[in-house]
Amino acid sequence: MRIAITLSGYGYVHRGSEIMVENVVKHLQKNHVVDIFSIGCDRHCIEIKSFRRDSSFAKIFPERIQRYLEHALFALKAVYRIARRSNRYDLVWCHDGEAAMPFMKALQLLQGIPVIVTGHGGGTSDLLISLFHPDAIVVFKPEAQKAIQKRFKNISVTQIPHGIDLEAVRNVRPDYSIIEKLDRPIIVSTGALVKVKRIHLLIQAVKELKQGTLVLIGDGPLKNELQELGQNLLADRFLMLGEIPHSEVLKWLTLADVYSLASAYENFSIGLLEALAANCPVVTQYDLNRKRIVGDAGILVNCEDTKNYAAALFNAYQTNWDNQPQKQVSNLDWAVIAQKYERLFELVLSAQPIPEEIS
Repeated sequence: MRIAITLSGYGYVHRGSEIMVENVVKHLQKNHVVDIFSIGCDRHCIEIKSFRRDSSFAKIFPERIQRYLEHALFALKAVYRIARRSNRYDLVWCHDGEAAMPFMKALQLLQGIPVIVTGHGGGTSDLLISLFHPDAIVVFKPEAQKAIQKRFKNISVTQIPHGIDLEAVRNVRPDYSIIEKLDRPIIVSTGALVKVKRIHLLIQAVKELKQGTLVLIGDGPLKNELQELGQNLLADRFLMLGEIPHSEVLKWLTLADVYSLASAYENFSIGLLEALAANCPVVTQYDLNRKRIVGDAGILVNCEDTKNYAAALFNAYQTNWDNQPQKQVSNLDWAVIAQKYERLFELVLSAQPIPEEIS
């Protein structure tokens, strides 16, 4: 197969969708020709010069508008490049949400190239993607699948979860000397420093805990605000590491006593999966999706209740979890996930029915 992947942030953002594409492509490239179209190309991809959400000009727009502008303008240019390629692609795998869909639909209709979309946004974003009837939509949870099927009767939507590089986690060699002087428990949180992650709730809970060190890993528009809050409330019990190499993230997850994510909404958090793979128990906001991900390998709580959140962090630290966190994600290696996508692509190209879950 000749596969074109569109993902605007690949190469300059390193979050869930970019990590997923990077790992799935490693396996797809063994048997197929795969081209990644992206704005930021510090890795091997086909560069599209376009609006970037991290540019100085972008700062005049709200965060949501920044993202829409990046996705839409990038998709317009990427579709033009794809359509003009002399070696026609067999399919396009799109990761730029509803803002990209008018241009993907044009490619689908005018060139006859199948379009498969992974819905990273969830909720309303998935429904807006569905309006354009791509050849298949991939979602991460059954609630999203049912919501689409309820409103759109003749659309192919299937579930494929995120994965993790289990071998990379197993091969981590942590440096325990870096935590010798840190107050325990060591609580690690990773991800974008944005409003929906509600990191301020985690900072407040660690203050309530009155012990332990909070380690934040990630970058985003709230970095300065959260750094000030953390230093004011936690003093030397707070570390802001910013954006660090993924190998270093895995080391911190291996060193952590507890991993926590207070976000109001998560579609399918790679951070949670990687923490569990590192055999680190997690404390996160209660919802059905995270209950499925975490199972009996952590504690789910209302993160807005500071006292209960703090108590959950302490209980997670005190509990002997044995190897339950690792067992929880033992079937989610990226090699398995890549095989599921490969099977989906084959079904689409052969015009076969798409099952609700790819086996």
